[in-house]
Amino acid sequence: MTKLAIIQKAPVFLDKEKTIARAVLSVREAAGEGAELVVFTETFIPGYPA
Repeated sequence: MTKLAIIQKAPVFLDKEKTIARAVLSVREAAGEGAELVVFTETFIPGYPA
C-alpha cells in the first residue's frame, strides 16, 4: 500500500524561492517517514496575492 503525506503548511508570503525550499524540506521529511506520494495545496508555490 502507498503511504501518502498531505502537507498543509503556509507558503512564505511573496517569496517563491523560500516557499520552494520549504516544499523541498517537507518532501524530504515526508519521504523519511515512508511517504511515496506527497500532496500540497493547489496554490502552495504561487501563493496569494498573485
